[in-house]
Order: sequence, then C-alpha cells, then structure tokens
Amino acid sequence: MYRAEDLNQLLRYLSLYPSYLGSKVLVSFYGKINEMFKARELFDSLKSQQNNTQDMDLYNRMLKCYTDKGLADEAVTFFEEIMKISSTPHPDICNTMLSFFTHTNTIYTVLQFIKEMKAKGWVLDASSYHTLINYCKYLNRPLDVLFFYDEMKRAGLKPLRATYGVVVDVMAAKGMTKETERIFEEMRKAEEDITARHINPVLKMCGKRGGKDDILVILNQMNEMKVKPNSSTYSTLMSICLTNKLYNDVFFWYNEMIDAGISPDVHNLIVLMDTYKEMGQIEKAQQIFKEAESSGIKLNAKIYNRMMTLRTDMVTDEKLNLVMNMKYRSIKPTTLTYEILILSLLSARRLAVATEYYIEMRSLNITPTNKFYSKLIWYAQKGLPVCDIIELRHQKEQFYPNKTEEPIPLK
Repeated sequence: MYRAEDLNQLLRYLSLYPSYLGSKVLVSFYGKINEMFKARELFDSLKSQQNNTQDMDLYNRMLKCYTDKGLADEAVTFFEEIMKISSTPHPDICNTMLSFFTHTNTIYTVLQFIKEMKAKGWVLDASSYHTLINYCKYLNRPLDVLFFYDEMKRAGLKPLRATYGVVVDVMAAKGMTKETERIFEEMRKAEEDITARHINPVLKMCGKRGGKDDILVILNQMNEMKVKPNSSTYSTLMSICLTNKLYNDVFFWYNEMIDAGISPDVHNLIVLMDTYKEMGQIEKAQQIFKEAESSGIKLNAKIYNRMMTLRTDMVTDEKLNLVMNMKYRSIKPTTLTYEILILSLLSARRLAVATEYYIEMRSLNITPTNKFYSKLIWYAQKGLPVCDIIELRHQKEQFYPNKTEEPIPLK
C-alpha cells in the first residue's frame, strides 16, 4: 500500500537530489497510486530530455503503469508505440506484455503474441518461460508445463529457482512420477538451494501412491541435504498416516513437529480434527478447533467447514454462528460453506434465511456444484425454492451442460 506520505517523501528527495533515475522511479510510483496522467506527463518530459527516446527501461516503467492496473487498451496502444521506435522487440518490454496477456487473454492469444514477437527477433529468456509455465499451471495443462520446461532447457537456459518449484509441484500433483524425479534430480545437479517447499509435493505424490519406502528415502535425503522440514511437510506426513489409518503415527509426527519448535498451521490442525473424528473422539476434535480460534493461528474456510460437519447432531443455529464468526474474521466462505449452511436451513424449513444466503452466494459469483444444484432443485420440488425452479434448472444447465445427474433424495 502506497501512502501520500511516501509520495511527499520521494518528491522532497528529488527536489534535493534531482536525478534522471529518481524521476524514472517516480513514473512507476505514480502508476502504483493510479495517477496515470501525472505518470504519462512525467514520462513525456523525461523522454524529451537528453534524447531518451531509446531508453527501454523508461518505456517499460510506463508500460507497467498500464498493465499493472489492467488498462488493456492503453497498454496495447503504448506497446504499439514502442514497437514503432525499436525494430527488434526489447526482452523486458515483451516480458511485461507476456505477463499481462497471461492475466487477461486466452492461451491462443498468448501463443500468437509469442509467435509474432519471435518473428521480429524476440528470444525468450528464463523469465519468459517462467511466466508461461505458471500460466499453464493456472490453466491446469501439465503437459504444456512440461513442454515449455523442456523447450527452455533445449534453448540452453537455466530455469529460475521458482520455475523448478512450479514444475515439480505440477508433475507431483498429477502423479507423473518419472517426470517429477527427473526434474528434481536436474534441480539437484544445478546446485539449486532445495527447501521443504520443493520436497513437499514429492512427499504428497509418494503418499498418494502408497510408496512408504519412497517416503523414507525422501526423508533420509532431506536429512542428508540438511533440508529442514516445515509445517507443510509434517501436514503431508500426518495426512499420509491418516489415509492409512495409522492414527498413532499422526500424533507421532505432530508431536515431533512441536518438539522441533515448528508452530502448527491450520492444515496440521485440520488433520488432527479429522483423525479424532475417525477415532470417534468428537469432543477432542472440537477442542482442537476451539483452541485454534483462540490462538493466533491464521484460520481458513476449510477448518470451519470441517467444524460444521463434525457432529451429525449439530443444529442449524450452530452452523449459522460459525459462518458469522468466519465473516467476523474476514474469512471468505466457500461453495462448500454455503452448501452446508443452505441445505441445513432448508432441512429446518427456514426458507427465508436460506434464500438470503443463496442470494449472497450468487452475488459473490460463487457457483454451486452440480450436486448442490441437484439438491436445491429437489428442495424446490418439495416446496422450498431458494430461487425459481425454472431458473435453478437453467443455471444448472448453463454451468453443467453435459451433466444429467439425478437429484439425491435428502432425509
């Protein structure tokens, strides 16, 4: 967050120590605080001084003023203005536009931009590939993540440390074992500083496929490389043990984390709650949640959702109170939060309140799942419509056109 005092301080400094570099910084600053007219005015002034028409850093700062604020028309127009000045695309300028397009356009537009700039002489660098790989991760296109990673390696570029993390994360999440192991090994050979952040996805992958021996190998490697586990590492180990119903081992890893001086996070507590629930010790699970609420641990919607489904005899007002507590803590409810609450309200025949929360959910652009729509339609058929039944069916068809799932009868 940029304040008026920061601007005044910068202006005072430049009045005492005027410099071209300082003025360029001020262009960026004006963009950050949304003073586009002042940014452009200063840019034009600097451009006319000392023949700075070829200073691509100055142009890039002005371009980022537009792209950072999502001003598409202005960004494209200014980019075209830059291209008239320089026959060969500047790497930083192209990377700025590439990053902008990945946030505002389809992958086809992005690839078309790359194709056009390559034809004019642009050579992608490690930063360009990192942007593309991140974009493909966002689009859930793991094969494209791997394609751009391998293309970058063939081009003789060394991946950024962050790029390794993204690629390992994607490959491990998709269970692509050979690719994960290959890239992880390439990272080791590149002598990158490997942290728990890079190893945790591999642990998760081994846990999903039940590779207990592999998990032990990875833990030994962590020890050899002197990589310190973090709360996420322990959360992964606890989750693996819970999946295999090794309840004592869940508590073993949790206690080891505490003994190591690592503070638990919300994910560790969720696994503990799930463990106690599976063991039938509901009161202990509730106690974990109460202690979490009174602690300084940052909570999320997931732990509240767990609490709302912890007891089968939890009354609707208790669930309402939990949602109110979430909002008080500025935690945004999820689709599941609304599903649990609205269906509980309908089950209690509290149609007015259920309708209110349904309207709130849709106003936040939260889309119900296909199964949630089916349940809402079922209730509407029973005379409890949160929305006109025809409209509900229209929305369901709009979001899930190929689904023909029948409503699930609710008790």
